[in-house]
Amino acid sequence: MKILNFSKISLFLFALISIGLVGCIGDDFEGTTYPGNEFTVGGTIVNVANVVGEYDIAMADEAIATYSLFVGGVNPGTVDVNIAHSGGASGSLPSVSSFPAEATITLAEALSATGLSLEDLEVGDNFKVTFAIPNGNVGSSFSIPVVSSAVVFRSALQGEFTAVTTCTNQAAGIGWDDCEGREFEGVIMYEAQHTDPEAEGAYKIFSVDASGSANEDMSHGAFYPCYNADAAGLPLGDLVINDVDGKLSVSGVSQWGEVYSLSDVTPNGAALSFGWTNDYGEGASVVLTRTDGTTWPENLK
Repeated sequence: MKILNFSKISLFLFALISIGLVGCIGDDFEGTTYPGNEFTVGGTIVNVANVVGEYDIAMADEAIATYSLFVGGVNPGTVDVNIAHSGGASGSLPSVSSFPAEATITLAEALSATGLSLEDLEVGDNFKVTFAIPNGNVGSSFSIPVVSSAVVFRSALQGEFTAVTTCTNQAAGIGWDDCEGREFEGVIMYEAQHTDPEAEGAYKIFSVDASGSANEDMSHGAFYPCYNADAAGLPLGDLVINDVDGKLSVSGVSQWGEVYSLSDVTPNGAALSFGWTNDYGEGASVVLTRTDGTTWPENLK
């Protein structure tokens, strides 16, 4: 009896199996599925391109950004569009369901989606736009910077003014509440802390007391009629009023750790009115009148 060599048998069987596999691949692979062993390809890729635009707050009505959206792989049906401001506010924009897409987002749409107003924006902020597909994957994203083409104006708040400062009641449950309506009438001075007259402004505030002394005083004189305060009893610390493109704010804290804020800033020729409050519950309304023959910048807010 002739005995076949084992290695030859193995080679023969391998050749038969290979021929069978090649036949399956060549004849049946494309478009064929096998119950229980289906082979599928899935996934969606979202890409954004051709991003153009920035949000110019000096030309808010015309501010717009455009972009192109492409998807690859499995068609997701819709792609959700989300937008978030760098300060944390966020929201949703209309979804995209036709690809590739050429889309736009106006500043008005961005503000509406995030619940912000134009006054909430500052140069240097940005809006981040992201895209999400139904399976939870997040696609590409891009950012829209907030800029201003407005000409930087001279910060012109320094000077000596006549003032009427009236204590207001914030119902904070403190002794200040009883001072409502008491007034200081006298002189207030703003002293510039910045050296570049074309740059952002920073000012220390001084009030002139009954003895004629000028004292640092963020209350604009309100502490005199309410607390009968002396120079040491006025709100000091590192409090300053800032003027950034006409937007007034207070930075720093008092020696008691209080934070101050301004409201209802209204220039009217030589007069400037506003309110101040602090997080302790004190506050006052202030009217400053220039005596140098000039007027306050009209864009103060």
